[in-house]
Amino acid sequence: MKISAIIQARMGSTRLPGKTLLPIEGKPMLWHVVERVRRSAHIGQIVIATTRQSQDDEVAEFARVHGLSLYRGDEHDVLDRLYQTAVTYGSNPIVRVTPDCPLHDPVVIDAVVSEYLRGGCDYASNTLNYTYPEGLDVEVFSLKALERAWKEARKPSEREHVTSYIRNHPDLFRIKDVRGPYQYGTFHWSVDEPADLEFVRAVYRHLYQEGAIFGLEEVLALLKAHPNLARINEAVEINAGYKKALREEAVHGGVLPLDRSLDCLAQAESVIPGASQTFSKSWTQFSRGVSPLFVEEAEGCLLTDVDGNRYIDFSMALCPVILGYNHPTINEAIAAQLRKGIVFSLPHRLEIELAQELVRLIPCAEMALFGKNGSDATSAAVRVARAHTGRDHVVACGYHGWHDWYIGTTTRAGGVPKAVRELSHSVPYNDLRALEGLLEMHRREVAAVIMEPVGVIPPVPGYLEGVRELTTHHGTLLIFDEVITGFRMHLGGAQAFFGVVPDLAAFGKAMGNGMPIAAIVGRREIMQVFNDIFFSTTFGGEALSLAASLATIRYLEEHNVIDMLWRRGAKLKEGVERLIQELGLQDILEIQGYPVRTVVNCLDGRGGDPWVMKSYLQQECARRGLLYSGSHNMSVAHTEEMIEKTLRIYREVFTLLIEAVKAGADLRSRLRGAVVQPVFRKA
Repeated sequence: MKISAIIQARMGSTRLPGKTLLPIEGKPMLWHVVERVRRSAHIGQIVIATTRQSQDDEVAEFARVHGLSLYRGDEHDVLDRLYQTAVTYGSNPIVRVTPDCPLHDPVVIDAVVSEYLRGGCDYASNTLNYTYPEGLDVEVFSLKALERAWKEARKPSEREHVTSYIRNHPDLFRIKDVRGPYQYGTFHWSVDEPADLEFVRAVYRHLYQEGAIFGLEEVLALLKAHPNLARINEAVEINAGYKKALREEAVHGGVLPLDRSLDCLAQAESVIPGASQTFSKSWTQFSRGVSPLFVEEAEGCLLTDVDGNRYIDFSMALCPVILGYNHPTINEAIAAQLRKGIVFSLPHRLEIELAQELVRLIPCAEMALFGKNGSDATSAAVRVARAHTGRDHVVACGYHGWHDWYIGTTTRAGGVPKAVRELSHSVPYNDLRALEGLLEMHRREVAAVIMEPVGVIPPVPGYLEGVRELTTHHGTLLIFDEVITGFRMHLGGAQAFFGVVPDLAAFGKAMGNGMPIAAIVGRREIMQVFNDIFFSTTFGGEALSLAASLATIRYLEEHNVIDMLWRRGAKLKEGVERLIQELGLQDILEIQGYPVRTVVNCLDGRGGDPWVMKSYLQQECARRGLLYSGSHNMSVAHTEEMIEKTLRIYREVFTLLIEAVKAGADLRSRLRGAVVQPVFRKA
C-alpha cells in the first residue's frame, strides 16, 4: 500500500494572491506544510499538484528544488487535477492536504490516517464535524472513491471542491467522521485572508524553532496565554471559498433535469383531478419546475424520481414508512402471504393475530377493527360514538381526514350539507377553556371529542388530563386520533407516552410500513356497538396488509426501533436548532415537534412570505439531493450518515437564505419554479 499525500498548490488565490509561497519565519508557507506532512509516520510520498498556468511555474520550481514529485493539470477542474495526480503516481489511499494550512499537526494527520486504515470506510476526515480547529484539515480516501467522484460529479462546486461529491453521498460511499477530544471547530487556522497570515506569523514568532515541529497542543497553550492572538483573524469566515462556490452555483445554474416529471404532470392533469390522489403529495406542495413531481422507486430513505434524480426523503410518504422503503423483512412477509392469497370469502386468521397484538400494546384497546386509511378509522370511531351515546354533535381538534363530519369544519367544505356541518365543531389545541365552553354550550349533545393527542406543539402540563376529565364529566367519549402518533411516539401510541387513556383510538400509517391499513380500537362495551351499526368493507381483512402490519409491529418491538428514532431524531433536531442559532435565523425559521417527528416552519416576518421562503428552501434542497417538505418523519433508514448529510445541506441552503435576507433580496426573484400552496386556505 502506497500512502501518498497530495498537496494541491497554486499561486492564483483571489483573496490572498501568491499565498502559497508567502514567507513565514523566512521560509515559504508551502515549505512549512511539506515539513509537517513529512513528519507523519504513515505517509511515504509527497506529491505537489499544481496547474499548467505560467504563474504556477514557481510552485513547480519549488517542488524540483526540494525533491518533491510534481503533477501539473487543469486550473479550473481541480477534481480532475487531483485524480490525474493520484493515477500518475499510483497513490492509494490518498491523503489530501491543502497548502494554506501551515499549522498542520503530524499527530492529527496520523490520527485520521489510522482511522482510515482500520477499515470499513472509503473516506475518513476530521472536517465533517469540526472538533479540531479549521486549518488542521485531513482527508483520506481510496483511489476507487476518487475515481467514482471524478466520473460522476457534475456541479461546478464538486469539481472545484474535490471531495464534496464524496461527502455529500453517504449512500454511495462509506464515510468515517473522525472527531477529536476537543470542541475547537470555531478556530480558524488556515490562511485565506491577510488577517489569517498575520495570525499564523504571530504564532510562528512565538513557537517556531529550526528543525522542530510544534503542534496543536502548543498552539492551544499559546492562545490560552495570549488570547489576543485569536482576535487577529476572528472576523474571517470559515470555509468562505466553498460557500462562495455554492452561492455562485445557486445564482448561475445547477437546475435539476425534470423533463419527465413535467411530462407526467401534463399527462396526469388530463386524466386525474389535481394530478394526484393525495393533496399533500401533489404539485401544489412541490415547486413545479425545480422540484420532482413524480417518483419511480425508493429504497431505504432514498427516493428516485422519474428523471433519475435521487433524494434523501424525510416525508416518507406522509409518515407510514417507518422502517424504510422496500424493507426486506416487510417485503418477505408480503411475498409469503401473496403466495397464499390476498382476499378471501371468509375472515383470515391474521385478523385475529393483529387484533390480539393491538390489544396487548395499546392501553385503551380491548377490541379492534380494521380499515384501509386513517379516515376510515376516525369516521368509524365517530359513528360508533354517536351510536353509543345517542348524541349527534362532535368536537374536533386537529386533522382527521376527508369525510363529511370533519372536512365540513375546514375551508374545503364544498359538497358537505349544512346540516352535517352544524353538528361538527372545532377547538384549538391546548385550550381547555374553549373546549369546556363548547361542551357547556352543547350540554348532553356532544357524542365525542376527537383529537390528535399531540402534533408538533407539546401539550401544556395538565391539558390532556383536563380533556379526559371534561369528557368524562360530560358523558362524552374521548377519541384519540393516533394515525400519526401510533407506533411512532411509543408502541402504545401517544396515550401510552403521556399516560392518558381515551375511550377509542384510531391508528394507521406506521403500523403497516406503507401498506394500506388502519385500525379502530377501544373499550369493549363501545366496540361491541359495531355489531349493531354498519362498518363493513371488502378489503378490511385484506391479508397482505395484515401480514405487513404484524411484521412491522414485531420488528419495531424486537429491534427497539422507537428508542432509536428518538435518539436520531434528537440529533437532527438539535443540529437544525444549532444552525438556526448560529446563522441568526431565529426570526425566520423554527423547528418544532418531538424528535420522532419535527417540522421546520418558515416564519412570517423578516424573511418575507413564508410560502415563497419554503419554495426557495425546497428548490435549493432538491438541487443538493434532499426532498424538502419541511417535515422530518424519522425512520430506521435515516442513519447517522444521512442525518449528517442532511445537516450539511441545510447549512448550505440556510446560509444562502440568510445572505439573501440580509442583502434585502426578493426571494421570489430567485425562484425558478412556482410557489407552493397551502392545502387549506385561510378562511
